[in-house]
Amino acid sequence: MTAGIYEIRDIQTGALYVGASHDIEERWRAHRSAFRRHRPQNAKLQTAWDNGTLEFSILEQTEPSVKALNAAERRWIDHFRINGHIVHNGPRYISMTGTRAIRNGRVTIATLPRLSRLRELRTRAALTQVELAQRANVARTTIVRLEQGDPNVLPTTLRKLAKALRVKPTDLWEEPR
Repeated sequence: MTAGIYEIRDIQTGALYVGASHDIEERWRAHRSAFRRHRPQNAKLQTAWDNGTLEFSILEQTEPSVKALNAAERRWIDHFRINGHIVHNGPRYISMTGTRAIRNGRVTIATLPRLSRLRELRTRAALTQVELAQRANVARTTIVRLEQGDPNVLPTTLRKLAKALRVKPTDLWEEPR
């Protein structure tokens, strides 16, 4: 049993799925079973399976704690994002050339860490939640929800918040260690 991060790559298109598991071998068996039954988490990967162009590899072994797995997964997703790959994760996929979501319109915890620095940056700018919401032209409840750890954020909201705080969108979340 190997805990860590793995990738499933379409060697024809270069698209890839990054995942984390306490038992990578068992998780790969589950993926293969889903592909054989035509019940994948991602239709593009199913097409690659059907075409025989999928490649599986272990990217990194980690301790099996949720914290270690999440940090390592974020680090690998960021690595691929910086290098312009399309990263698939579950039924959603993100064009990792920016923060623009291609499908479902949301950046989720599966692909980006929570906006853990939002409160810190807001208080450093001496703004209340109401003031930030007005400056960013978003609802105050959106600020509350994101500061409480809700991982779902529209890319446009992410950009508005960054602009209102005079930071880059990537400054809103803590980098994995």
